[in-house]
Amino acid sequence: MDITEKIYTGLTKEKKLSERQELLLKHGINIVLCDGGNLLFTTGISFVFGKSIVTVLYLILFSILRSYSGGWHASTRGQCFLSFQSFYC
Repeated sequence: MDITEKIYTGLTKEKKLSERQELLLKHGINIVLCDGGNLLFTTGISFVFGKSIVTVLYLILFSILRSYSGGWHASTRGQCFLSFQSFYC
């Protein structure tokens, strides 16, 4: 059982959800975990190099652009993480 399933199970112990609601919730948890990891790592790196303001501006603009373009989809989470960090660099 991966972390998404554990969080999902913890959130929905006694709730009856439709199949569509289950899929949406699991997808939302995945997005929060993946994007949250990217944000924390990138923000941490920016503090180390003293580029906090530039990084926050980049993250805001990248998020806006990504929402309009539909995002870029890698085949694995690791590739997604590496591509996001390479765009940042």
